[in-house]
Amino acid sequence: YALDDEGGTLRLLTQHSLSQEFVHQISPLPLEGSVVEQAALTGHPEVWQTEVFPEIALKRWVVREGIEQVICVPLLVKGKLVGAFILGARRARPITPEEMSLLDASGQQIGVAVENARLYRQAEETAAIAERTRLARELHDSVTQSLYSVTLFAEASARLLAMGEYSNAAANLRELGDTAQDALQEMRLLIFEL
Repeated sequence: YALDDEGGTLRLLTQHSLSQEFVHQISPLPLEGSVVEQAALTGHPEVWQTEVFPEIALKRWVVREGIEQVICVPLLVKGKLVGAFILGARRARPITPEEMSLLDASGQQIGVAVENARLYRQAEETAAIAERTRLARELHDSVTQSLYSVTLFAEASARLLAMGEYSNAAANLRELGDTAQDALQEMRLLIFEL
């Protein structure tokens, strides 16, 4: 499970050998009152036999799935919960201290990987926003000014035509066409960048 950005819901990232009915019941999983929250409070893996499984709402689904033992490993980074992995055993057995240490170390390593993936996704989103902002600024600075120039040339040409100054109006219209072509090229470049 990975903890959502708001910190209240765990979303299932992957599972193995579980029925679709069970997966539907455990995804998404609210953090509050969950075995994940309990394990996160201790900062270490927690083990429960099904008969004393603390999540009453999910207990019958765990039993129906044929799981006798549940191990919840919190994924912590610098003391902050980022997710969890939960193991279910169809036959309960004692967990050795070495196995608990291995689960604890695995949880720390996976926690770092989950946090790195989240930070990478966040960096990508930030980069995309920065690029959109840059393109919007370029669009405003270059193309907007060109289009404003086009309107000025058009107004000036209309006045010159009204006064009968056809050669000056023709020069303005040529300038208008060149400016419009420049704006078109700039737009194509910005669209290509997008």
